[in-house]
Parts: sequence; structure tokens; C-alpha cells
Amino acid sequence: MADRATPAEGGRAAVDAISDAPSGNASNVLLAEVASETARIFWGNRWVAPIGSLAAAGVIAVSLSPHVSTRRLLVWLLLVTGAALGTLVAFAVPQLASRRSESGLPRLVPIGYGALGVAFGSLFWVSPEVLANDLAMWIVLAGLFAISAGVAGMSGLSDLSLMVLWPMWTLAALALFVAQVWVPAVGTVIFLVIMNGDQRRSTELWRELIGLRFRERQQAEENARRANHDDLTGLLNRSGIAQRFRAGDTATTAMFIDLDHFKEANDRFGHAMGDVVLQQVAQRLEASVRSQDMIARIGGDEFFVVFDQELSNERAMAIGQSIIAALEEPFQVSGDEEVWISASVGFTTVDRDETDASRLMTEADHAMLQAKRRGRRQVAAFTTNLEQELEARSGLESALRKAVRSQEIGCAAQPVFDLATGEIRVVEFLARWTLGGGSEVPPSVFIPLAEEVGLIDELSEQMLNRAGRLLQAWEHHPTLQGTRVSVNISPTQIAKGRLLEVATAVVAEYSIAPGRLVLELTESATLGEMHSTVELFDALRRLGIGLFVDDFGTGYSSLGHLLSLPLTGVKIDRSLIADLGTDPRRHAVMRAVRDLANVLGHEVIAEGVEISAQIDALLAMGISSGQGIGLLRPVPLDDFEEHLALLDWAHVAGTPPVRAGKL
Repeated sequence: MADRATPAEGGRAAVDAISDAPSGNASNVLLAEVASETARIFWGNRWVAPIGSLAAAGVIAVSLSPHVSTRRLLVWLLLVTGAALGTLVAFAVPQLASRRSESGLPRLVPIGYGALGVAFGSLFWVSPEVLANDLAMWIVLAGLFAISAGVAGMSGLSDLSLMVLWPMWTLAALALFVAQVWVPAVGTVIFLVIMNGDQRRSTELWRELIGLRFRERQQAEENARRANHDDLTGLLNRSGIAQRFRAGDTATTAMFIDLDHFKEANDRFGHAMGDVVLQQVAQRLEASVRSQDMIARIGGDEFFVVFDQELSNERAMAIGQSIIAALEEPFQVSGDEEVWISASVGFTTVDRDETDASRLMTEADHAMLQAKRRGRRQVAAFTTNLEQELEARSGLESALRKAVRSQEIGCAAQPVFDLATGEIRVVEFLARWTLGGGSEVPPSVFIPLAEEVGLIDELSEQMLNRAGRLLQAWEHHPTLQGTRVSVNISPTQIAKGRLLEVATAVVAEYSIAPGRLVLELTESATLGEMHSTVELFDALRRLGIGLFVDDFGTGYSSLGHLLSLPLTGVKIDRSLIADLGTDPRRHAVMRAVRDLANVLGHEVIAEGVEISAQIDALLAMGISSGQGIGLLRPVPLDDFEEHLALLDWAHVAGTPPVRAGKL
């Protein structure tokens, strides 16, 4: 019950109440901390002063019994006992203890302590014959000194101990002056002054000690805050949202917000400007939801909101649309410079007692990806179908982990031909995955999954080692001894992978000659930090590794990448090859790419070659390398040489092949 709170709890309550105050009131917080700590210690020793005083009074009475009448000693003992009992009552009665002062202690405690001091100091007045006996007088003064040391040393609160010492020594000094016992009288006054100064100094030291403890607690709280909050935006982070999320018997709605094309804006304006945008995004999100809802930044441009209640689909859709609208307003980053972004939003509703924050985040994230698949700037709800897809994905992820760990991911090969002679110039390695039942998982499914779950480095390392072994085996092959091998590299490996380390080890282990190993990177893989990308590519080139940009013409700033990066080749995307013989605009684009590549010394390869008319058009404009299912579809690596032996280049180049669709 509230009326039975202890003084120590009162002190803690005072601290809790002040701890939410602005930082400018740090001194008030420190004083509250001092009050709380002293109240806690004093409350733990609350019986020491009254019980110790009774024991000391008994010792003094026994020591004085030969010199003072028994009746007078009994009167004095009754006074001390009454004062001690009064002090005990101040602690013992809950109704009185709940009436606290600002220090968190009962208001009656100082009165009880003062009464103890008056009772002890009254001994000279109740038994004046003590002053007539030198031995009795010194026994009393020694007893008072012992009481002083005990109360001051064991009470835990210097100011409160003065409540005993001041009246006790003041009454003793007055009695000595009245009796004209000058030496003890003057000595008592000097002792009182010294004792008071010492007590005040003790109080200051005590407050300094509490201040140190307070600062240590502040640092601990700051460390805890930093562990659970995002430094840039001040929002919760992934750890913080997991800690704040608590299971309960009610449902709640969560929302996942991902910024569309933020990376491109970040690269264009710089990371400092990007940080400004993220801070403004956080402010707009806080303005879009209620204060009791939890907002977190859980990734570079990913945000997460947990509402404190279940929202209907209509209400969640409306909030998601309002968030999208708020984020589409231009962001002011520097002067008149404006940044425009959009967002995709997914949400889910679950029972708190059936899930945790991780599951909640996963479902909302899955819904957000559905919104992106619908064209971005959308709001999507997590549905049963999505749940089934999530479960299937979970099973696929587990199977992929097992397949990569046991090196069960297969490999297909597709050559790049000289379109005039049929000579093989490069053999591209392509990862292929066949499940136990014989069904194939498309690379468009398992490669992004491997990137997402952190398996792409290990998978690429396996592919590079296969390429190294094959190049070593082809050293003495009659037709393939000079052929190059290319391996596709994921964008995530450019940003944070072990690409250089793995490539260096493979080149050294298999003694790969310069130019024999080629890495293919999609143009989007080079859109990160340009300086670090150039450094990486330069290091790979020094190893003798060729670098092709794959799917050229589908990304951003294509011509700029040709000029900036140390590439060796360009693979033109199939979208530019289609209808090449009939669309003059495609001819113009292809000629521009060819001319720029020739100036830079880059090899040009046409992808998606399917019909002989395309071969003729490419040769006519001076592009002699091509790849596509019209020439040779990807075949299992183990069967590659057999397929080459059966290949009739004149037939391939002279008649349109049967179209078998995309792989």
C-alpha cells in the first residue's frame, strides 16, 4: 500500500521523479540522489542511534552510581529512555513514517534525535552534584564524547547526527559555565566548534562520494542507451526494439518502412547529406505516429514501428499511406539543395503471446518486399499466402545452407564465341542448384537468398576454386588451353565481401596465368563508394584478373562507369540486342557503346544472341564476340567438352536455332 512506503522508497521515488527533468537541473538530480542514498543507509541503521544511546546511558549510570544519588540517575535514565523510545516510534509507526521530509526520512526523526541530545545534556542539570565531583564530571564528558563518536559514525547521515550533538554539548557547556568550571567549559565549546566543522566537512565528502556514484550511474545509463538506440537518429535500434517488446495477451501491429532508391541519393549527395536525410526521416516518422508507439532504425535506410495496439487493415493502410506521403515531401539537405525519395511499407498484426520481435519484424519485412514487388511507393499487408511463402522460404534457406556447406551447388558453363570463326573466347561459369527430388531452383531465387543470408562469399569461393581447377586442367587441352574462364560476382561482395582475399588465394594456389580468370560484375555492383571500388578493381587487375561489366545498359551512369573503372570488357545486355536488325535506334546505341569501348581498349561482348540475323548485324558493326542460347545454351560443366565436340559452328551461324525460352 502507498501509505506504508518506507523512507528509503520515498528517497528513490524522489530520484525517479527528478530523473526525468532537463539536463540543466543536474544539481537537483544530484541532491535527490544524495537524499536517496543517505535515506537508504540511515534506514538500514535506524535502530543504532536509539538502542546505542540506551546502552551508553546504562554504562554512564553504572559508572556514576558511586557518586550520584540513585533517584537522580533514575530520573535521567527515564528521560533518555523516553527520548529513545520516541525516536523508535518515529520509525516504527507506518503512518508517521510515510510523512517524509525532502530527504526521504520521516519528519519526526530529527525531533527524536534532538530529544536524545537534550536528554543526555540534561544530566548536568538533573544531577548537579556531578559538577561537584571531578571524577563524575569527567565520566560524563567521556560518555558524551563516546555518544558523539557513535552517533556520528554509525548514523550514516552527518546532518542528522548534529541533531543529537548540538543540544547535548550546548546544555553541557552551559552547565559548566554556570558552575564556573572554566577549563572543561571552554574545552567543550572548542570541541563543539571543531566537531561542527568536521561534521560539515563529512557532509561535503559524503555528497562528493554520492556525486561520483551518480556520475557512474549516469555513464552506465548512457552506455545502456547507446546499446539500444541508434546514434544517428536517436531512435531505438534492433536490440532496443527487441528489449522493449514484451509478450502480452493483446495483439499489436508492426510496420516496416524501407526507403526507395536511397542508396542512389546517398551516392549522389554524399554520406553526410544522407545522414541529414535519415535524421529528417526519423523526425517525420515520429510526427506520423503516437508517442506511445515504438520507432526503430534497424538498418541503413530501414525503419520499424511497433504500435501499442492492434490496428485494422484499413487503419494500418491509412497510416502507411500517410507515412509515404510525408516522406515524399522534399528533404532540405544543404542550402537550396533538395532530395526526393519515396518509401515502401509493409505491416503485420500478431498476438504478442504468440511471437517475438524478430518474428514480427520478419513478417512486416516480408510484406514490405511485397510492396516493392508491386512497384514501390505501396503499402502491403502480411497475408496467409505470404506466410506460406515465408515458411517455404525458411525451408529453402535451410536447404541452401546445407547445399553450400556440403558443396552441392552445381555448375553450368556457357561459352562466348568469336562470331566469325566459332572459336571459344571465354567460358562463363553459372551456379546451378538441383534439389534432391530433381527440381531445379532458378539462380534468380537462390542467388539473392544466398546474398541475404550471408552465404554468397562461400558460394563464390567454391565457384572460383572450380574455375581455378579447370584452368589448371586445360593447360594442356588441345583446343581450350588458352581459353579464359569467367565467374559472376555478387554486388554484396564488392561492398563488404572477401573478394580480394579469395581471388588472391585462388590465383596463387592454381598458378593462374594473367588474363585467364575473369570476374563478371553487374553494373549495379559498382554503384557503391567509387573510391573503394576503384581501389578494389585496381588490386584485382594487378593480380592479372580481367573485369567485365555484365548486363551493360540496364543500370545507372553507364558511360561514366566505363570511364572511371579499370575494366577489361563490357557485356552488352540482351535488351539492346533484341530486334537489332530492324530497329535503327538500337544500332545507334550499339555503335556508341562500341566506339567508346574501343577508345578505352575494352572488349565488347553481345549477350542474348539467338538468331543468325543478329550475328550478321553484330559483325557488320565490328562486334565479333557473342553469347546466347542461339549459340549454345548453358550445359552442365561435366558435359561441356562433349557438347563442344558435337557443335557444328557453320550450322549454328547459318540457320536460326530452335527457341527454347529463357533459362
